[in-house]
Amino acid sequence: MDNNNELEPISQFVDGELTGQDRLGAAERIYKFSETRESWIAFERGKAALEAAPHPMPAKLRDRIAAQHDSPASNSFLDLLQTPRMGWAFAAASLLFAFASHTIPLERTSKSVSLARLLQEHTDATRKSSDIGRAIINAAPYQAAEPFSKTP
Repeated sequence: MDNNNELEPISQFVDGELTGQDRLGAAERIYKFSETRESWIAFERGKAALEAAPHPMPAKLRDRIAAQHDSPASNSFLDLLQTPRMGWAFAAASLLFAFASHTIPLERTSKSVSLARLLQEHTDATRKSSDIGRAIINAAPYQAAEPFSKTP
């Protein structure tokens, strides 16, 4: 059996991470086997020494060590993105994209239309719609024909 696989439940037992049957199984192994008991004692002493240290380990450092211990060979793509080197690479790529988007025209420039022409067209359209509105308001009331009337 791999030594790390044997020690992991003992480490979890010392840290209080095990519950239920797992905790009982670890306690039983500690009680039955002297090597497991020695490992348990070593873990307890290590934990006590860390807790008694004048300067406790920073949480970031503890998390990084735990992350390396948990999965030393399984770096996922998301883990790779969180490295400082990738942060700098993304920053450089963003700057390059921003520079390129401002210097390289992506589409043809269209004909420019003067502001005076746009205002004239707008006022013409406004005048036409207001004329239509006035005509509707000033029109004689609508008189409905007899329902189902026959036309001659």
